[in-house]
Amino acid sequence: MAPNPQPQSKSNLDDLWTLFSNHSHPTTLSHLATLHHQTHHRPFRIALDQNTWNYTLTRSQELKIQKSQRKSFHRRKRKAQSLAYCNKYTPLQKPTLFRREIDVLVRLMKYISLGIEFYVIFPSPLEREAVGVDGDRYSHANGRVHVWYRILGDLGIRFHAAEVPVAECAWMMERGVVDAVWTNDCEGLAFCGDKGMVVGDCDGEVRVYKMEEVRRRASWEESVLIHILARSGFPVKDVINTDIIQDLFKEAASKLCKCSNQEELDEWFNQLQIPPDLNITLKPPDYEILKAYLHNSVSARSKTPEARLFRQKCRSRMKEIKDTHADALAFYNSNLADRTRRLWEYTRDTFSMKGTHFLELMAGVLLARGELSGGIEDRTSVDEWTVQVSVKIAEQPVLWGLRIKMTEDINGVLVNPVILKILMTGIGNSSNKEIGEDASVALSKENTSVPEKRETKRSPRKKRRMH
Repeated sequence: MAPNPQPQSKSNLDDLWTLFSNHSHPTTLSHLATLHHQTHHRPFRIALDQNTWNYTLTRSQELKIQKSQRKSFHRRKRKAQSLAYCNKYTPLQKPTLFRREIDVLVRLMKYISLGIEFYVIFPSPLEREAVGVDGDRYSHANGRVHVWYRILGDLGIRFHAAEVPVAECAWMMERGVVDAVWTNDCEGLAFCGDKGMVVGDCDGEVRVYKMEEVRRRASWEESVLIHILARSGFPVKDVINTDIIQDLFKEAASKLCKCSNQEELDEWFNQLQIPPDLNITLKPPDYEILKAYLHNSVSARSKTPEARLFRQKCRSRMKEIKDTHADALAFYNSNLADRTRRLWEYTRDTFSMKGTHFLELMAGVLLARGELSGGIEDRTSVDEWTVQVSVKIAEQPVLWGLRIKMTEDINGVLVNPVILKILMTGIGNSSNKEIGEDASVALSKENTSVPEKRETKRSPRKKRRMH
C-alpha cells in the first residue's frame, strides 16, 4: 500500500492539478453522459475513489463528528444501537452529525438520474493492531464505512476494497470495466495509462483530464518524477516550464524508474543536480512510494514477481467484475421494491430525510434505470442535457408502496426529478414538444438524437381451424 504523503508535501501534490490544468476541460457530467449514451447506448460508468468524497469537512468538524458518534457498532445489535441512537439524538441533530453521508447519498442518486453508473473502490481496512477503541477498521478519513455499505447496497452500486484505490480505478478503466476514473488525488494521473479520462471536482467545478493530452505534456516516467519531487518538497508548479527543469526531467526520469531498492533511489537522489539558484532543500524520497508507481501503474513495465502477481490478479478480478455485472444488476432489479423500502427506512431513521425529498431522488433513479414508464405529466428543459419531469407517485407501484411507511400523505403528490434528456426519449405517454427544440442542439458537432421506437400495429391472429 502506498504510504500517505507527508503533510508538508501535500500542498505540492495539490498544485499538480494546476500544473495540468491546460489539459483539462471544465464540463458537466450530464454532457459526458449524453455523449456516451449517444455513442454506446449504455450508462456512463465511473470508478469512484471512495476517499474523493470524504474530504468535504474540516478536521475540527471531523473530530466533532467522531466524538459525537463514538459507538462500537460491531459490538451491539443493530436494534439496540438504533434505539440508543434515537433516544440520544433528535431529528434536528441528525443532519448535522451525518452531513457527509447525506451529501454522499444525494450526490449518488442525482448522478444516477443523469445516466451514470458508479463502481466504488474503498481503501484496504487497517491492520488489526491499528484498530482503535471504537473497533472501526477504517480511519476517520474514510467516514462511517458501514453507512456507505448500506447506501451502496440498497442503491445497487457495486464496490470492493483495494490496497491502492486510485491504481485499482486506473486498471478498471484500462480493462474496459469503466469509462472514467473519478478521483481528487492527483496521483491518478501517474497511475493511469495513455487512454481514458480522469474526472475531478475542484471548487465546485467538474474538470475532465484526457490522458492523451496529459501524456503529451508529460510522459509516464516524467509524471512519476513530478510526483516524487513534489513529495520531497520540490516546487514543481513554479519552475516546471523553465528550460533547465525540462532538461533535468528528460535525464532524471528514466533513471528514476530503473531504481529497484532504497539504496539505488538514494544514489539517484544524491546525483540529482538541482540548480543552485532555486535555493531548495529536498528531503530524500521513500522507495515504498516509488514502488507503488512502478508496480501498480498501468504504464509501468516492471518485471518483478510482485508486479507480475499484481497484474495477474488485476486481470482476473476485472474479468470477474465484467462477467458478473449483468447478474448483479438482474438480482438488484428482482428485489427492487424491497431495496427501495429498505433504503427509505434507513434514510428516514438515520438522516431524518423527508419523504417527498426521498421520493423525488428515487424517482430520478428509477426513471434513469428504465423502471418507470408511466405517470409522467410534463417535461421542462433545464439545459441542453437535462430535463425536469413531473411524476405521479400514485401511478408508480414501487414508490406508492412506501406510503404505509411515511407519516406524510402522498396521495396526489407530484415529484419533479431532473433526468438526463436523452434517457427520456420515448418514455411515458406525453409528447416531446417541450424538449424537441433543445434536443436538436448540436453537441460539439455530434448528433445526440436517439431514434424513437416505432409502434407497429399487429394484425389480428387468425383462428386455427380445429379438425
